[in-house]
Amino acid sequence: MSREIIIKSPKISDYDPKYRDYSHWSGELSHLDRMFTYGNITPENHPQACDLFAGDGVIGNWLENRGWQSQNIACFDIAVSPTPLTGKKIKWFYWDLYELSCTLYSRGSFPQEVSLHKNIYDLVFSFSGGEVSEPANDRIVNYFLKPGGMKFLR
Repeated sequence: MSREIIIKSPKISDYDPKYRDYSHWSGELSHLDRMFTYGNITPENHPQACDLFAGDGVIGNWLENRGWQSQNIACFDIAVSPTPLTGKKIKWFYWDLYELSCTLYSRGSFPQEVSLHKNIYDLVFSFSGGEVSEPANDRIVNYFLKPGGMKFLR
């Protein structure tokens, strides 16, 4: 029996707090800073962004600080962060992304709310996929990524 993609009553995350600490990401974010600067990746030429397996929203916060409009950033996770780092205007979606991958693999159907996010993001980040395999992660990322968009994977 399959689970639902959209989590109607998400639980509070019990993920290890040391991985929710912003300083844990400093090296990754420095690398992204350089890539975005040299690649001329800006809110003007890549306005829509999403962070998959978003945790506390480190990437959403980073994008906000680099000039992305909050309403153009979406964070997806299965659980609610007890310590979110993002502004209140960033859109949070509580989805079982593993289940999304399984549905994509089996060519199943999606709720309308899920279909609205297909291929609309200029930037897709997937740094913390947990137990999701690389092929499953690729299916998930490619579902969200706009043709010609950019993906950032750990």
